[in-house]
Amino acid sequence: MIVPTPLKAEASSQPEHPLAAYLCALHRKHAGCDDGDVASYIPELTNADPRWFGIAVATIDGHVYEVGETRQPFTIQSISKPFVYALALQDHGRDAVVRKIGVEPSGDAFNSISLYRESGRPFNPMINAGAIAATGLVRAATAAERIDRIVDLCSRCAGRSLAIDESVYRSERETGFRNFAIGFMLRNFGIVESDPEPILDAYFRQCSMLVTARDLAVMAATLANGGVCPLTGEVAVEARCVPQVLSVMATCGMYDYAGEWIYRIGMPSKSGVGGGIIGVLPGQMAIAVFSPPLDARGNSVRGIRVFNDLSDDLQLHLFASGRSLHDVVRRRYDAATVSSKRLRRSAEADALAAHGARIAVYELEGELTLFSMERLIREVLELPDDVAYLIVDFKRVLAADDPALDLWLAYLASARDRWDEVVLTELAHDAALDERLRRRAAESASYRCIEETDAALEHCEDRLLARLRVTVGADAAARLEDFDVCEGLDASRIAALRAVLELRRYADGAIIIRPGDPADVLFFLMKGRASVFIDRANGTTRRLTTCTPGMLFGEMAILERRPRSAGVHADGPVECYAMPLDSLERLTATHPDLKVKLLENFARRLSLRVRKLTEEVRVLSA
Repeated sequence: MIVPTPLKAEASSQPEHPLAAYLCALHRKHAGCDDGDVASYIPELTNADPRWFGIAVATIDGHVYEVGETRQPFTIQSISKPFVYALALQDHGRDAVVRKIGVEPSGDAFNSISLYRESGRPFNPMINAGAIAATGLVRAATAAERIDRIVDLCSRCAGRSLAIDESVYRSERETGFRNFAIGFMLRNFGIVESDPEPILDAYFRQCSMLVTARDLAVMAATLANGGVCPLTGEVAVEARCVPQVLSVMATCGMYDYAGEWIYRIGMPSKSGVGGGIIGVLPGQMAIAVFSPPLDARGNSVRGIRVFNDLSDDLQLHLFASGRSLHDVVRRRYDAATVSSKRLRRSAEADALAAHGARIAVYELEGELTLFSMERLIREVLELPDDVAYLIVDFKRVLAADDPALDLWLAYLASARDRWDEVVLTELAHDAALDERLRRRAAESASYRCIEETDAALEHCEDRLLARLRVTVGADAAARLEDFDVCEGLDASRIAALRAVLELRRYADGAIIIRPGDPADVLFFLMKGRASVFIDRANGTTRRLTTCTPGMLFGEMAILERRPRSAGVHADGPVECYAMPLDSLERLTATHPDLKVKLLENFARRLSLRVRKLTEEVRVLSA
């Protein structure tokens, strides 16, 4: 479980991403471990500092989280094997490669001589015998071209140029007697079809490539991303080869620990005696840990412990879920382009048009997993600092993993001082999700839950308008002069208009207009609130908009001369001026200039509403 930790970056008002905070805590937890020994069978590797320790996580859209010594160079060693195997698959195809190298776990150590008795074929490409055979399958006219192609592929996977540590290469070559024996045995069986020494030389060089934990995370994320490097967008490994590479990583990548690893950790992985371990979650992300002290099997001690915690805490086991990462944001917009259904006077509407971008709305969809939530939080963290209100709509969320919700709640806890208001909406369709988020809201006070997104929009608009000091007061009584439709009318025309109006009062909940009523009255809302609604087939009603003092309602049916398509009810005590249709018609004879001005203002108001609606439709349909 991710514990909410309110950590903030010193130079920014933005809180730290909760995944970064979790990785920092994980690093602190294991940094003091002094178990294991630095590899010594290759003399140059003994120069590694056992205190070096780095963790890197790379997502398939190119974001990298790092903690510790993630930029410390070290040699890749056996982690090169999956990438060289990919190159062999690209050069020859699956069937031809399988004729030379098996895909069965050996259950033996990485340097064991595990060959099929009849054919001499290595059991798999992750043990040294199979890796040497894979290096031999890399097409090249010369020995130099072979290693150049290997380094080039690994560089494209890492998103930067890699180089070989010549001192480690010499140390490996001078002490690699067992690998020489394996190479000549493969030549004896015809698995290697030419002089094995140049192939062995390339193998020693590939294991001596210098990488960092960050490089390994990006290289592994390239496999998670179907062969496309997430930093550069370049196809580094052909997509058709990736499933085969990940398969042998899952079954053979951790040698004689592979079975327990896939059982406990549950992700395709590869370790190296330089202290690195990579793990891949296809379609989501990749992890790399670097720490030189090794256990008896040749795997990084801290690396094993970190992967155990990551898998358990974040529920990363590959077989626990068949989900892949996808963008869970169905739609994003702000209150400047899509406002609430509440009708507002000109001053408020103008202020929201100018400043409504401070209210951000995210509509989510599908299944919320840890790394889809990670991406959402990352996007929210990148919002401009003047965005002060955040609304997140869960209406179309089908399911949410516990780690995803833990990550989200950790972010909200850390971001308490970042937002004026965070509102979660549309939770009622999922009782468990609704109960958990509402309970946590009551406990933490870092956000609130409101049933409908439109009500949340209205709430945030009210708060923003109050902050801007342009609110006119929802319940303050209006004068006729305050109505947009009365704009440009002098005192005599206002008096003439008032003379044809009838004052009407309605109690809370009273129906002012019923759907289907004849269109014979226009209403000027003077005091209180009134909501426009339609009847649903299931017997319930749906609010279309809410009118406040200074608003008209009922005018559309008057202009169209058709029965009412919607109803209006009082939200509390309401006072209205009513203008019967026949009174409006009599103005033609008594005050034609007043009627013309009213109709002009009607038309202008309607045009503004149509434009606003058109923009909202454009945004919501994008």
